[in-house]
Amino acid sequence: MKALVTGATGFLGSRLVDRLLDRGDVVVGLARSPSSAQKLIDRGCKFVQGDLAQDPAVRAAVQGCDAVFHAAGVHKIGIRRSEVAAMEAANVDGTQRILDAAIEEGVGRIVHLSGISVFGNTRGQVVDETFTRTDLRFLSHYDRTKYRAHALARERIDAGGPVIIVQPGAVYGPGDHSAVGHQLAAAAAGRLPFQVFPSLGLVLAHVDDVTEGILQAHDRGRIGEAYVLGGETTTLGQAIERAARAGRVAPPRRTLPRGLIRMGAPLGGLLSRISSIPPNLAELSRACDGVTYWASDEKARSGLGYSRRALQAGLADLLSSSATRQG
Repeated sequence: MKALVTGATGFLGSRLVDRLLDRGDVVVGLARSPSSAQKLIDRGCKFVQGDLAQDPAVRAAVQGCDAVFHAAGVHKIGIRRSEVAAMEAANVDGTQRILDAAIEEGVGRIVHLSGISVFGNTRGQVVDETFTRTDLRFLSHYDRTKYRAHALARERIDAGGPVIIVQPGAVYGPGDHSAVGHQLAAAAAGRLPFQVFPSLGLVLAHVDDVTEGILQAHDRGRIGEAYVLGGETTTLGQAIERAARAGRVAPPRRTLPRGLIRMGAPLGGLLSRISSIPPNLAELSRACDGVTYWASDEKARSGLGYSRRALQAGLADLLSSSATRQG
């Protein structure tokens, strides 16, 4: 088939591109810069010049496609006020533009990558795809924009659009540069001085398992359905301890006090310029302190054949990849 992958050069999107190419599909990507275009060309993809903000480019990209995988977006928590408009444009406007163009061009199956985070704070419960979020006091701009994008996909489904939604957990694995991925790798190497938000509840899903789940959703999923693509239900603190054990080092025993984080909130902009800490500490704390993002992937396992590895096996893969890069 011919498939458009948005976010084709990203952490998850690039894995999806590789798997599609491996099975003989033709892959199209959007490229706004010559370097991005070259990355796609080097991997055997076709490309269209432009991005999701440009209607002509989006229309050209979806034309003649059998499938669209919408994986593009801005995935950050704790952003500056100046970054909010760009996140809104990418996560909401971009989603609306690609879904509508794909539907109008007659694309047969559209897989929208949402996330478990759209359920909001599950408050210790493990929910599933039938869960209805009633608390719309959003924890972050990311929370708000991903929720709105999910709602847009639902609206297209209700109008008869051929959309399937997948909801990955917190995706990790080799090449992960997220804050969670950084902490896991640093803990395994014995370089994490203290924990931050150890009570944060996550479903950690290995990137290769999620990639397979996305393809299974396209190949076997029912149009109009949503599928959680998960992994082990854990907390960040537990995952860090397991990463340290996998690296055969002692886990960090100190935790950055909540009060210190709250006191430092006014200095977030300054701290971000001299460290890797996000600038909006108030938003970061609101979205991570004692919050759980927990959901079951039983529907995907029984309905799609989704399979996910144990966290310890995934961490071993992450550490092996890190050691190879350093070597």
